[in-house]
Amino acid sequence: TQESAIAHAAVVGSVLGKTTSLPFRFGTVISEQQLRHYVTTYKPALEKSFAHVRGCVEMDLKIIWQIAKTEQQPEKEEQGPGTAFLEKKRRELLGDERQIALKAELSNLLREDLGSLTRDEHIELRPSKTGVLAAVFHLVETAAVQNYQEKVQEIRNNRPDFKIRLSG
Repeated sequence: TQESAIAHAAVVGSVLGKTTSLPFRFGTVISEQQLRHYVTTYKPALEKSFAHVRGCVEMDLKIIWQIAKTEQQPEKEEQGPGTAFLEKKRRELLGDERQIALKAELSNLLREDLGSLTRDEHIELRPSKTGVLAAVFHLVETAAVQNYQEKVQEIRNNRPDFKIRLSG
């Protein structure tokens, strides 16, 4: 409900004002005994995760990347089922290779401007025929957030092929 979301945001905000937290699925309810068991079982991994995110916040970029159109392939004549199957598999493989290449290119572009301000990065791509929708998650030290936001604004100004929404 809306009330639950508002209460959750208030709790998260108060916790973030005092310490670094690890994300947990919204609405998860467990008993104290279950929590103690979880923490005991996963203590080394939790300590490592806390050390990694300590003093940081997650900044999210949603980027629509307009990519120049490639030449259209001419329409092919009717194919047999075997040829059609192989052609479909070829397109899937090329699509996977394209996605890997685009992800690397975007990561390199962002690293040039934001790399010194980020501790970690995760990128998810959703390619389309006219561009790429990218969800970029950066772990940024709290003290560097303002610099990060300014650098994102510079990217917006210098890259008309990027439409960027920043949150975090």
